[in-house]
Amino acid sequence: MTDEYVKPFVDALLSTIETMSGLKPTPQPFYIKGDEPTPGDVFGMIGITGRTFVGSIALIFPERLIDSVIQRMTGDFGKETISSMKDATTELANIVAGGGKRILAERGILINIALPGKIGNNLKEMNYGTFANVFVIPYDMEGDRFHMELMLKSIAA
Repeated sequence: MTDEYVKPFVDALLSTIETMSGLKPTPQPFYIKGDEPTPGDVFGMIGITGRTFVGSIALIFPERLIDSVIQRMTGDFGKETISSMKDATTELANIVAGGGKRILAERGILINIALPGKIGNNLKEMNYGTFANVFVIPYDMEGDRFHMELMLKSIAA
């Protein structure tokens, strides 16, 4: 997939995190995911489909960092549970997918977003197999690093 499809999700993530938490993530160079799990403790994933592709977007955070994001979003500065961190991460992935969808629609590319759901409890369960390349975009923020995984596979129209 080209930058035409990836950049809208990167832009949506930057806007979402900054608007909702006041934090400014700094994107780092992307890489193609290998066999190793992406570093992190908590993840949320949303499926996306279009006329010419299928895929997903996943956000993977260290526990400390997603806890900080949630605290800034809600103003509640108590320690979050793993369950609430997973819910918040999945909702952030959903918002980012929606933002990417809006940007793509402005360019005439229509996509659909799956309903948010819980997908396992372990990052090792995030297995794309040989389905397609997975772009991993690391982001630095608050002295830590989180990741967005974007898997897009072309299909016949």
